[in-house]
Amino acid sequence: MKTLMRKVALILVLVCIFAMVLPVSAAEERIDLYKSGGGDGPKNVLAVGDIAVKFTVPEGKMLKAFVFIDSPTWTKKDSTGEIVLFKWDTDYATTVAGDRLESHSELHADNSDFRLDVNGYYGPGTYLVLMPRDAATNDLGVWTDGKNPDVGAVTYINGTEQNYMAKSCIFVADDNPPTYDSTTILAYVLLIAATGVVVFKKRKDMA
Repeated sequence: MKTLMRKVALILVLVCIFAMVLPVSAAEERIDLYKSGGGDGPKNVLAVGDIAVKFTVPEGKMLKAFVFIDSPTWTKKDSTGEIVLFKWDTDYATTVAGDRLESHSELHADNSDFRLDVNGYYGPGTYLVLMPRDAATNDLGVWTDGKNPDVGAVTYINGTEQNYMAKSCIFVADDNPPTYDSTTILAYVLLIAATGVVVFKKRKDMA
């Protein structure tokens, strides 16, 4: 009976530790960077050059994903492309000359979402997503629509601001920057120690 109670207590301790260590996934919110009405038809990155979108993650939010909505390939089935995330710095030229934060490439299906799900933490602030011409193996691009004055996003073609928006959106969640405070560190230590006790006990029983 005592052995059973010890096992139950150990399981409860492990559950509590995991609850302290594992992050809770926040619900995602979609923010459209465009507004219906306007636009200038689809833009082929091979024809027009680099396509980019500047956008802002609102205060209290963090970036989860960027999406070029229904990105076309003009029925081509061998169109591979790339989208790259940068932190906005001063102006377009300075930004794209800076460090890439994240990128995603894929063999893209016609009129499907071209999506970059981020792995790192990107909190409130201004960013740029680039679809580089040099990375496209065949026709690939974006649909365009009107600008959304509520979010202030900007579309660039080869670094030149346009009077329309690439049809795109971002997904954000409540801001939750990674922390490494004493409570989190203690939780990891306890988890490691508890795991060690379980392994030691199992080996001892097998001996």
